Amino acid sequence: GDVIEAPDAPVVAPAANPALDIEIAYADPLFVVLEKPPGLPCVALHAGEEETVASFLVARFPETASASPQPRESGLVH
Repeated sequence: GDVIEAPDAPVVAPAANPALDIEIAYADPLFVVLEKPPGLPCVALHAGEEETVASFLVARFPETASASPQPRESGLVH
């Protein structure tokens, strides 16, 4: 059998989406607590998705774009 190698797809931080209506319950320099609306995904599952909690975080708190080992997560914890 042949071996096929493909480069990993680049993983990028979510696109900022300041238009999302997510309540910030608490914020300080170390962490943010949000009131996540039901049905809103936390992270994008497909390229170009901007209706996510991570997109909101990047818009409101740009430093979250590099807060996780996985850039698409924007420092999210559940």
